[in-house]
Order: sequence, then structure tokens, then C-alpha cells
Amino acid sequence: MTDEAELRNLREKRIQELQSQYSEQANAQVEAEIEAESKAREAELIANALRTILTSEARDRVARLEMGHPELAESIKVHLVNLNNSGRIKTPVDDNSLKSILQQLQQGKRETTIRRI
Repeated sequence: MTDEAELRNLREKRIQELQSQYSEQANAQVEAEIEAESKAREAELIANALRTILTSEARDRVARLEMGHPELAESIKVHLVNLNNSGRIKTPVDDNSLKSILQQLQQGKRETTIRRI
């Protein structure tokens, strides 16, 4: 009788553990879906804003930049949207203006050179 009671208690504890694990996993999945949806919405808003801010040549440059340097492309997109929202740039931004903005953002970075002796 005692063995059966112990076995029943162990089964109940295991069932409770599994239920708590499932609920934790479900909560984590819901949070991940919400976060992914919010990131997708933000990316869509930025893309829509860039369609009005940039000329087609400048959009092409940002697309090429995104292929080679995705972090830099993301930062330039956010920077352009912020500049537009604050009214510090004239729209539409052409390719030459985008080049100068990129150069301004790149000024803080050191350029590495290799000298042969």
C-alpha cells in the first residue's frame, strides 16, 4: 500500500513538473512571437518611410550596403528616419547626399592600413 501511494505521489509530482514546463515553454513562445511581430512592424514602418525619404538610386545604394554590412545599413536607415522626423534633411535624399551622410557616420571609425617594410 505504501509503495502504491509513493508511486502515485511521484506520478503526480512528475505530471505537475511537466505541466509547468509546458506552460513556461508556451509563455516563452508567445513572447518570442510578440517580439518578432513588433520587429517586423518596426521594419515595415522604416521601409515605408525610406520609400518617401530616398530616391531610387539612394535606395539601391542602401540595398547594396545591406548586403555587405547589414549592421551599418540598419543604423543608416534608423538615422535617416530620425533626421527626417526632426526635419534636418530635405527629402528626397539623392545618392550624393546619402554618400555624404554615410561619410559623416564613418568619420569616427579608424581606417586600417598595411605598410610593407
